[in-house]
Amino acid sequence: MLVRDGDAVAEVARYLTEQGCEASDVHVLEALGGPRERCRQFEAQTDAFEDIQHPVCLGVEVKTTGSSLTVASGQPDSVFESDGQMTKRPIRAVTLSSLAPKPGERLWDIGAGSGSIAIEWLLANSATEAVAIEARPERAERVRRNADALGQDRLQVVEGSAPNALEGLAKPDAVFVGGGLTKELLNGES
Repeated sequence: MLVRDGDAVAEVARYLTEQGCEASDVHVLEALGGPRERCRQFEAQTDAFEDIQHPVCLGVEVKTTGSSLTVASGQPDSVFESDGQMTKRPIRAVTLSSLAPKPGERLWDIGAGSGSIAIEWLLANSATEAVAIEARPERAERVRRNADALGQDRLQVVEGSAPNALEGLAKPDAVFVGGGLTKELLNGES
């Protein structure tokens, strides 16, 4: 990838280290096309990024010593911040398998809690959409933090209670009710 300067290389290396990928090889191609052109390789945890000259191209061979996300549904519970109100891993895996997200489909996660179902829906395919509806503001904020931590900026978080909070939302292809299922909700009553 092309980056703005040596500081950006250091930022990428710091991020990799924070994510448990400190052993990753960072390939730095600098001063491209000029007489000072050079290619170097460092481990992300190395503090050798101070004299990099632009323009800079960067390549990374990711090596992880920490946990990483799987490509299957049912991420470890530990990747989500939670107050205990979360669909646990085995149930989440079965739920996502049953919901079977397809490109272009939208999910409503009603009573989102930690947002784990909606976030895993988004992880399934980059062309999916999800709305997390959560009545409690502190949980809605937690859903946002979880989405940010897992790179899912496509998640729309709506604070409010169903069915009122559903008004004006684009129709879903799938609905998951994580909390608060009532007769009124099933009947679409306020």
